[in-house]
Amino acid sequence: MQQNARIYSLDIIRGIAIVCILFANLPTMTGLDPFNQAGYSGTDKVIRFLIDLFIQAKFYTIFAFLFGVGFYIFIKNAEVKGYSMYKLFSRRLCILLLFGLLHFIFLWYGDILHAYALAGFILLFFYKRSTKLIFIVGCIALLISYTLHAILFIQAGSSISSVPSYYQYMFTGHTTNDTVNLFTHYSHQVKARLFFLMTEEFQQLLIGIPEYTGLFLIGLWAGKKDIFNRVSELIKEIRFIQWISLCISCLLSCPIIYYFIKTDVYYSQDIKLWILFGGKTLAIFYICTLLRVCENKKYIERLQPFMNVGKYALTNYISQSILTLVILSLYFKDVSEVYEPHPIC
Repeated sequence: MQQNARIYSLDIIRGIAIVCILFANLPTMTGLDPFNQAGYSGTDKVIRFLIDLFIQAKFYTIFAFLFGVGFYIFIKNAEVKGYSMYKLFSRRLCILLLFGLLHFIFLWYGDILHAYALAGFILLFFYKRSTKLIFIVGCIALLISYTLHAILFIQAGSSISSVPSYYQYMFTGHTTNDTVNLFTHYSHQVKARLFFLMTEEFQQLLIGIPEYTGLFLIGLWAGKKDIFNRVSELIKEIRFIQWISLCISCLLSCPIIYYFIKTDVYYSQDIKLWILFGGKTLAIFYICTLLRVCENKKYIERLQPFMNVGKYALTNYISQSILTLVILSLYFKDVSEVYEPHPIC
């Protein structure tokens, strides 16, 4: 494959990740299922199951991994040009943090940009470290995050806690069960999201930052190994990892499939850990598959729309939030009229 086509693969994979992240975020973004705790039955159950099986936890993993790759490319280019690379990237992270906080407060609480910015500063300490150390620390960070997830899951037990009523203020500005509407009591929504940012979000970051840091470091490792420019050379290894990760993903999907079959009402929260762990291995499969696909120039041309999305990742990430929320607010008084999960008892 041509040198520039290999670079295109980054934008293609990133673009696909951004689009799929939107699908995964819709239940929380709309306020239908703000904390993935609602129960689903019938057609909704099938849709939720398919999202959990193929999308949930897979594409934010890919997006975070590519952030690490992008960090390496940015720093390396700045270094070659003789710029103050750490200063430039720190400034970039500060801008990202600002956009993330504005996105969080004024649009919706599910923003990841502020968390990426905070975790991104940790990358600065690893740019000149060995690939072996970077990979080991990345795996340790992921292990810490998943251990915390497991502890919280075990402590919560099988019961599903109810969502405090004041959380609904983030979507409607009042405590009714209506779904998101930016045009009702907007100032109340902003205050609620600001309160959430200063309280609950801090706890979320304690778990999220180790995970993001681990994924960033694995991406940095891949960047330093120049994997995206060596696909032809590493095609056998990539193919091996592709199928191994698929086999592991199938095994990790078995509890999710079993739970879907045996229950009448489907709660994602009950199988949260399996979704999380399976998400990482299936993300590896997706990346390897797309790397192989991007070896063919014909497919690169067909994937051009995703390439354009990935090229302007920040703009498209925020734009999709604005467009989705505005459209839902304008045309649906209550989104649950067209999509109605079972409420938490």
